Amino acid sequence: MTAGLDVPFYEELHDSPSNPGSYGTSGWLDEDEAILVNDRYDIWKIDPKNPGAASRITLGEGRKNKIEFRVEVLDREVLSIDPEEPLILNAFHEMTKESGYFTTRIEAKTAPKS
Repeated sequence: MTAGLDVPFYEELHDSPSNPGSYGTSGWLDEDEAILVNDRYDIWKIDPKNPGAASRITLGEGRKNKIEFRVEVLDREVLSIDPEEPLILNAFHEMTKESGYFTTRIEAKTAPKS
């Protein structure tokens, strides 16, 4: 699903004579419409039926600013992500080590907001 995308989805800093792991996923959207997949910094929405139409829900702000964004799970009982609801993102700045929370939407046209 990620082969045609311009960023690696394996652990970029892996320094061992073994295969690197992935950055994982953040969950499936309702009705299995798409899966949220993490790269080192950003979160991607990928439709398994059309992976060529993948999009970064964090709009590349993570890689640009060296901030690792991850979806914050608020209720472990919920099995899928409602694409109409806002997402809360946990954020960690790789250089300054600052952390905090941002909000965004699956189809956001603007960068995540703190």
